[in-house]
Amino acid sequence: MDAVWLGVLILVSGVSAWSGALAVREAREAPPAELTAAEKRSIYRRGSVMLWVLAAGTLVWWGFAGRDWASLGLAAPRWTWPAAGAALALIVWLAADTARQTAPSRISGTRERWRTQNPYIPVSGTEFRSYTVLALSAGICEEIVYRGFMIAVLGAWFGPGWEGAALAVGLPALFFGAAHSAQGWRGVVGAAAGALAWGFVVIETGSLWPGVVCHVGWDLFMGWLGFRFLRPSGTER
Repeated sequence: MDAVWLGVLILVSGVSAWSGALAVREAREAPPAELTAAEKRSIYRRGSVMLWVLAAGTLVWWGFAGRDWASLGLAAPRWTWPAAGAALALIVWLAADTARQTAPSRISGTRERWRTQNPYIPVSGTEFRSYTVLALSAGICEEIVYRGFMIAVLGAWFGPGWEGAALAVGLPALFFGAAHSAQGWRGVVGAAAGALAWGFVVIETGSLWPGVVCHVGWDLFMGWLGFRFLRPSGTER
């Protein structure tokens, strides 16, 4: 029966991949108009709701099956929080280092690329505060779906050994990367690479929480980059 919910999740990933790739192609043919703050906040709300629906469905499915929550990766080993805190500190350092070293010419090129590939990036304080909800939702819900449910189910199907672990981690990473196709090929490759790294962390530790903390931190970092560097002059802080 796990195949039914797994199929639903794969279908949602496929629809996201198709619509994202179509949006990128259309943006290359005719650059879209800048999104308004209201349009961005609507995207953040709709994205958050969709993610929580998928995560809630996954948790309900798991609960009705009578499974241990720890097997979904929701247990936290004693060292989880120090490790997650260290990773989060690294992200904060990267943010500070980026702010110090980014040149104006590079900002200009990034602004144009993000305008077509990441048009929903916040560029004002109001947008960033709304974006924070999406970052938290993605960090929690996507880890439950892709690194929790998918890895647990596929790991049981493929069995022990490195081959089974590679498939259990690799397939969800492909689905996760494809779901980020709206960000262009860089977004797909980056998302898949991150999914591979944190997937093996889940395999080794049995916990989603280091990935949740770092996922939220990374998404907030990327939103902060838009707010910090891509804010047009005169935009509210």
